Amino acid sequence: MRAHWGGMFQEVGRTEAVTDNLNPKFTQTISVDYTEAKPIELQFTIYDIDNTKSDVKDQDFLGVMEVMLLELTSSRASTVSKALKSKDGVASEKKRGIITVRAEPRGIADNTPKAILTVECQGLA
Repeated sequence: MRAHWGGMFQEVGRTEAVTDNLNPKFTQTISVDYTEAKPIELQFTIYDIDNTKSDVKDQDFLGVMEVMLLELTSSRASTVSKALKSKDGVASEKKRGIITVRAEPRGIADNTPKAILTVECQGLA
């Protein structure tokens, strides 16, 4: 997952690889520090990992989803589900699957609240 604080997107975390599953539920969480005064855009990119190379450029791209952290933390269930899109962020004719992200607010450390994110996908293609 990458986050955007007004500059460029920066990688802030990765989940584990789940093999041979079109409906993965990732167990590794991602922690994000935030303030409501500073908007943070999150970008989740899903790959089909078929080899042991660690560089995602060597993997098959499945789709991407972007969401504002405030949209997650302020929604009633702290959950957002969206269709995965192509690399340019455009919905395509090809159904790529659905990604669901949940944000669990956690305590404040150093006067900065944290959100713990969990991710799952359905119907990856």
